[in-house]
Amino acid sequence: MNYLIVVLDDLGEEAVNLLQNSSYNISFNKNDLPQANALITRSTKITEKMILSAPKLKIISRAGVGMDNIDVEFAHSHNIFTCNAQGGNAVNAAETTMGFILSLAHKITYAHHLLYGQKKWERGLLTEGFELEGKTLGIIGCGNVGSRVAQFAHAFNMNVLVYDPYQSHIPSFATPVKILKQLLSNSDLITLHTPLNKETMYMIDEKELSYCKKSAYLINASRGKVVKESALITALKNQQIAGAALDVFNQEPLDENSELYDLDNIIIIPHLGGAGIECRKRVSQIAVENVLNKLQDL
Repeated sequence: MNYLIVVLDDLGEEAVNLLQNSSYNISFNKNDLPQANALITRSTKITEKMILSAPKLKIISRAGVGMDNIDVEFAHSHNIFTCNAQGGNAVNAAETTMGFILSLAHKITYAHHLLYGQKKWERGLLTEGFELEGKTLGIIGCGNVGSRVAQFAHAFNMNVLVYDPYQSHIPSFATPVKILKQLLSNSDLITLHTPLNKETMYMIDEKELSYCKKSAYLINASRGKVVKESALITALKNQQIAGAALDVFNQEPLDENSELYDLDNIIIIPHLGGAGIECRKRVSQIAVENVLNKLQDL
């Protein structure tokens, strides 16, 4: 059958070639949504209104891992199959997380800010860096990304705790914990690698932050709303925890008036965990392959 695939965002040359070499019609024009049988998005929000404007739609595929820019529940209510590039960003996100861990431990970003940004040779302010060996990393969510972070941490001779009620394939060197509080209170660094859903929304808030050591660092390279930002800001201001590193935020782009900009015990970057060259190619290709494979089954 002569299906139409509508692409809403840039997928890169290789993924586009894969599409164009298929037997299906391809459009890069949003105006063709009424005729679309399949839709590929990266960052464009797929709303209820857009879904209603595409009565022939059977598939929505995202070139990315999170599905929070797609109204999945509404799509499913209209018998539309949704899929993502599962695992496609795992290496990039795990390496970004490890970069955060190293930067926090050895004050790399803060040192760069002082020397490059302010031309201050302030070694005396930078003597509280610490070695990772022997420290405990708490990993919340041990799927494709979390399991890779665990491997990296193990290579640095860190102790690894894992909290994941749904994951049975936890690395043998890691210690699984059944209660989140146990992980939070025993970890020197805590990193989040969960999807955003009803269960994980603001799973780290005032109560959970109160369980952490004052010397602990929180890292979030998963989804912004897994952490209640206002609670984190308060905890950082009051030195309830030592610091944080964030790749994702409650609102993106981050508001220019955010109080996060006023903190000196934080590292913030603009959602780069899935933005590497190889990663973008990989997730685009997976998104295209998901559509081509599903169309064959219709």
